[in-house]
Amino acid sequence: MLLQDSLCLRIRIGDDGVDKLVVRNNIQLIPHMLPSTRLGLDNIQKRYTLLFNETVIVEKEDGEFIVKLPLIDL
Repeated sequence: MLLQDSLCLRIRIGDDGVDKLVVRNNIQLIPHMLPSTRLGLDNIQKRYTLLFNETVIVEKEDGEFIVKLPLIDL
């Protein structure tokens, strides 16, 4: 059985060439039984702020969900 291309989740991981890890995936418009709580994303944002005083950028553009995480030198 072949899935329709529009139903495939595509995840790309890279960097912005400067100082951020960029994770992006196509937005899935499939109805789910349970809505997302966004707790995982909220947790990541709060930890970056608390531990590193850095901001995680979350965007939706051109049919993609994009998260930009600052790269941290440890």
